Amino acid sequence: MNTEQDPGDRPHKTIAMMTVLGLAALLTFGSVACGKSGDAADADKSGKGGTAAKGQPAAQQSTPVTVTPAAEQTVTRSVPVTGSITALQSVSLTPKISARVVRVSGREGASVSAGEIVVQQDTSDLRQQLEQAQANLQSAQARLNQAQTNYRIQQSTSSTGVQNAQAGLASARSNLTLARNPQRSEQVTQAEIAVRQAKANYERAVADRKRYDYLVKEGAAAQATLDQYATTEAVQKANLENAQQSLKIALTGGRTEQVAQAQEQFRQAEIALQQARSNVQQNQVSQGEIRAAQAAVAQNRAAVDLARQQVADAAIRSPISGVISVRSTEPGQQAAPGAAVATLVSLGTVYFQAQVPETTLRDIQQNQSVEAKIDAYPNKSFRGRVARIYPTGSTSSRTFSVRVDIPNEAGLLKPGMFARGQVILERRRGIVIPKDALVAKGGDTSKYQVFLATGGGKTAKAQDVKIGITTDLTAEIVTGVQSGDQVITAGQDGLKDGAPIQVEGGGSGTSAPQQAAAL
Repeated sequence: MNTEQDPGDRPHKTIAMMTVLGLAALLTFGSVACGKSGDAADADKSGKGGTAAKGQPAAQQSTPVTVTPAAEQTVTRSVPVTGSITALQSVSLTPKISARVVRVSGREGASVSAGEIVVQQDTSDLRQQLEQAQANLQSAQARLNQAQTNYRIQQSTSSTGVQNAQAGLASARSNLTLARNPQRSEQVTQAEIAVRQAKANYERAVADRKRYDYLVKEGAAAQATLDQYATTEAVQKANLENAQQSLKIALTGGRTEQVAQAQEQFRQAEIALQQARSNVQQNQVSQGEIRAAQAAVAQNRAAVDLARQQVADAAIRSPISGVISVRSTEPGQQAAPGAAVATLVSLGTVYFQAQVPETTLRDIQQNQSVEAKIDAYPNKSFRGRVARIYPTGSTSSRTFSVRVDIPNEAGLLKPGMFARGQVILERRRGIVIPKDALVAKGGDTSKYQVFLATGGGKTAKAQDVKIGITTDLTAEIVTGVQSGDQVITAGQDGLKDGAPIQVEGGGSGTSAPQQAAAL
């Protein structure tokens, strides 16, 4: 038997083999598929998933979300401001004279009282100048006193001299009349009385002249005064001689030689009166000397006052009560006018000078509350009030300065500190939620809604809301949400009203006030 295979039969055998293998694979796949279909059906029956039964819709999958309870709290509308702490009273002490510094009362931070000496300059040279000025004043005062005394003496002497000269002239005129006309015996008696009076006046004038002659030699009186008394003595001597001549004429009668003598006496009396009147005019010169002496006294008194003021100016005093912020000199250095030796600030007058943008300036008013924070005290807040709004602003930054008064009893605030704060425009109680919970309705940023977790936290409910005061973290809900409502704050994007949800964390989250406090 021929066992060799015919080449023509090989293709038919290959096709048959492939057919057998394909049938076997189909049988294997079918059994596996039937097993999986049974498992899915069982799963459907148990309610744990799988393909829904014929005629039933597929179950909607729950969305994981985070919720936060709405809470009632105080809400504020404010304007943020920044600026610096500034002192209302800040002074730089500068000397009025140029002198060496001998003492400085304290270092930076030392407290000083109003009127206290902060810097003391050397006064040794100034006190010597004061003593010299006082000595010059005393000398000028002595010269004034002497000039006034001389004037009074001259005035008295001149007045007496005129009176005596007038009396002598009257006596000489009477003698001339007697010489021309012999008189009776009673006129002789009057002539004798006149002689005795003239003799007494002459003797007093001699005594006065001798006394002032001594005073002039001792330097206690002026030569002009002595000249006045010498003139008075001469006038009184002439008066005595006239009186004696009158008595002689009264006794002897009116002879020709007696008439001539009486005429000469009358002429001499006229000359004496002219001289006395000339002495009165000389008193005007003495008045000029008094005015010059008074001017010298005033000038020297001004020099004393200036020297005394310079001694006082060497003690540089604080005009305010405060602390030394800058000490610019040390003992031994030369301090001159125009160069500050210290700077003082009154910490009780510090204030917050805040800068407000012009766009929000219209909302700022006096007496509004301000809550400020200082970088130097990050855990402390400072409360103040708007005291003044400055009328002009900066053309470069378009901001306006606002003065905020802040109590500083503890002295914590120092000029130059950086501060930031909030000007409280409005404050009230309201329902607050996290700002992230807001969803713009239909993309319109003027209309908002939130999603609430309802049905035991299984269903999302879309709720239209009206918002009030907002901050960077929170939003006040005027209508639409009540205190305690569970507001979805994460996972709400894409939610629909009535959509199933799954609250993460197993319940309510942290309220908006708690979140803000945590930050």
